[in-house]
Amino acid sequence: MAAGRTIHLCAGNSYFVFVIFDNNMISRRYVAKKAQISMGVKPIIGGILAFMVIVATIGLFMGLMRIFSPKANEGTVKGFSNIVEGAEALYSAKNTGSEEVNSCYILNAYTEPNFAIVGFNEDGVKSLTENKVCKHGGFCIEEHCGAIDDDVDKPVKCGSGPCVCLCDAGKLGDLDGEDCDKGNAKCSKLRVTGLSQFSLLSTVTGTPKADLVMYGESCIVGSALKVRPGIVLRKNGNLLEVIESSDAEYVKKFPGAVPCRDLARKFKEPPKPKSEAPPQTVPLQQGPSLDQQLTKAGAEQKVTSKPVG
Repeated sequence: MAAGRTIHLCAGNSYFVFVIFDNNMISRRYVAKKAQISMGVKPIIGGILAFMVIVATIGLFMGLMRIFSPKANEGTVKGFSNIVEGAEALYSAKNTGSEEVNSCYILNAYTEPNFAIVGFNEDGVKSLTENKVCKHGGFCIEEHCGAIDDDVDKPVKCGSGPCVCLCDAGKLGDLDGEDCDKGNAKCSKLRVTGLSQFSLLSTVTGTPKADLVMYGESCIVGSALKVRPGIVLRKNGNLLEVIESSDAEYVKKFPGAVPCRDLARKFKEPPKPKSEAPPQTVPLQQGPSLDQQLTKAGAEQKVTSKPVG
């Protein structure tokens, strides 16, 4: 490597040293410095590219999981939709007054195995089985199926109000908040006033059995599928009680209950226009009779003759 030239100058008591570098040496130092900077940037760029590849791979994997995860069959989706429809009808602003309906029933409320219908309470409402309040994105209710009860988090997409979800629960008694957020899970926010909590009842007169979690199979491992031809939805203040029954006749004869579908259709029908009263008719004045008209005409045409003298 060529060195720079050194020049020594003396002026009185002062002594100066000047170093003059040639162009080749400056050029080589610039190239070396640039190479060092380039070597430092390459790992950063490589890390960013690797991170982007990882994110893209995760996104692709989640997309494939949604595609290939089991979808609820038509009957299960219909049963879920009927429960949402019935709850909204019972708490409709139109369901008031002397004709208010407090119970409705749904026949053939089928839910296939590995799926569950879950009712999440409004934020701030305590679980029926735990002394903890429901929190958006956190604990809300407790599932009661299987050997061990599990806490269930409220899905973020439910918002802060009451919400009903059809969850792909997978294994029996293995429900959590993620099961209602991922795969082909469906959630429906109930935009009604006065509803804040759900419960599942085993009998009509019994106390609330638990928070609302209805599985598509029996909670006893190895047992036959649960027979549930129908359910009753009962409005009890701000608590919506869900009563399961294997007796279709019992469901249809539940005191004061009407089909939930009929109740929903009633409130969805546009109001009938009020019938207008027919215009009042002015009574016709009766004119003179025909005889009266002829008599009058004869009197007007009568000629008076003079006597002959």
